[in-house]
Amino acid sequence: MSESEIEFLLRSAGYREPTVLTVELPLVWRDPESAAFGITGSTYGPAVASLSRAEQEGVFASIVKEASGEKPPAVMRAVLGRGVAGEALRRDT
Repeated sequence: MSESEIEFLLRSAGYREPTVLTVELPLVWRDPESAAFGITGSTYGPAVASLSRAEQEGVFASIVKEASGEKPPAVMRAVLGRGVAGEALRRDT
């Protein structure tokens, strides 16, 4: 989602003074094997877990091969937002 979409959602939900920003962090792993197993903690984790053992090993081997190259690290982008709860929100809790 974009910063403007997050800000719209916060305002629509009754939050005041929304603060929204995009954070970028390089994904750096200590070794290619750690990069491969990092997928299990991502949004792809459940899909990988549903694969057979052989298919999982194939996914991990493919990531190890890719991570063993000289490519720069991937960049993770996250849009974060927060706001101050309005009166209507405080009454509901």
